[in-house]
Amino acid sequence: MLNFIKDRHLARLTAYSLTDQALLSLTGFATSALLLRLASKESFGLYAQMVNLLAFFSPVHAGIFVSAFIALASQLRGPELVRFKAGMARAELTCLVVSLPAVGFLMLLLPRSMVGTGSTAIVLPFCVSLGGLWAREFVRAQYFVRYRHNLALLVDSAYSAMLIGGIVLLSLGHAVTVNLVLLVGGFASLLAVAGPWISGLIAEAPSPAIIRRDLTTTWVAGRWDIAGSAVSWLSQQSYIYFAALQGGLAGAAEIAAARLLVMPLLVVWTGYANVIRPESARLFAAGDLRGLRGLAARASALVIALTCGYGVLLFGVYTTLQGALMGRAFEGIGGFVALWLLYALVTGLDTVLAGILRSGLQFKSVFLITLLVCPVTLAAVAIGLLLGSKGAPLWGMTLGEGVFILLASRRLLSLLQPGSAQAA
Repeated sequence: MLNFIKDRHLARLTAYSLTDQALLSLTGFATSALLLRLASKESFGLYAQMVNLLAFFSPVHAGIFVSAFIALASQLRGPELVRFKAGMARAELTCLVVSLPAVGFLMLLLPRSMVGTGSTAIVLPFCVSLGGLWAREFVRAQYFVRYRHNLALLVDSAYSAMLIGGIVLLSLGHAVTVNLVLLVGGFASLLAVAGPWISGLIAEAPSPAIIRRDLTTTWVAGRWDIAGSAVSWLSQQSYIYFAALQGGLAGAAEIAAARLLVMPLLVVWTGYANVIRPESARLFAAGDLRGLRGLAARASALVIALTCGYGVLLFGVYTTLQGALMGRAFEGIGGFVALWLLYALVTGLDTVLAGILRSGLQFKSVFLITLLVCPVTLAAVAIGLLLGSKGAPLWGMTLGEGVFILLASRRLLSLLQPGSAQAA
């Protein structure tokens, strides 16, 4: 696999990052598998919707404190980088304090079909889970900027151990509920990053004026990514609600259970993007167009190779795996699994293209492409639902991601033409 990557340093980072994301994938897989066995089908459907709501409420934080932070911090060195990181740590804490109560209020306004019958009781666990996720993602972003992917792996190892250990303890007391699983996940994230997170907050920070300036800079750089992430959620994450609209919580559970079998690939793409983005930001800053072309080609080849290999392995053990993990309640989801595998291939290529474009501060371009793709996806889903297709959400998402590949490739190729370095 690493033969696709020529640079030894990048190969080492890729190995750490893929190991990290494989661990997170396994953790998510284990969490869902435990819920499938220890809770009802409807509870699993509710949990799947809560996971997607975490993504729904995260675009602003991810755009400023992950995407823009990585793109800008990767171009800084020495004291300037230290100052920037310390200031953004203070800003991120303020974001948590202000945002989480607002999210809790909005949760109370959601329909019960999205949050279950205990809509009030789930608000606090959800906000704890969201706050933990945001804190862990920001700490990981700081490690990626420093090319310390091994430390991100250490943080996620601690998180995974505490989360799975907590769920096992709950199972011993026959107390596995969606609310308690969300609480355990949130506290596991916070405890895993407590050391580096607190260290960042107590480090000597710049003046409030400089923090506001840096926050404004990241907002300007990331605002298009924020808007793009919000639009992406509509086209890539709303499938679970379309499935629930058609088949209730049980329908949501079936499509989420099928995704579970392909989730390792989807999480690996996120990990690989964490390698590509700092490296491509460095290449953009150096004006190395040849290096960028090579990086894009090798990354795309790796996505195709991994998807094909995983698909062969998955269908070789599908019957045994599905029966052992899900039981008879989820028989007949093989068609969903095949559609998720196709989607994983196209979204992997999308992740490579979008990661490189964002590293070149092409957030507006990514947003505009995403904005064009969204109505294509939703229209395809709507037509499929009208025709009675249970796979309509997946067909629609795959079609939309295919359109994204065409448009993003065209934009990236235009940037990589000689004399176009300043456009990035």
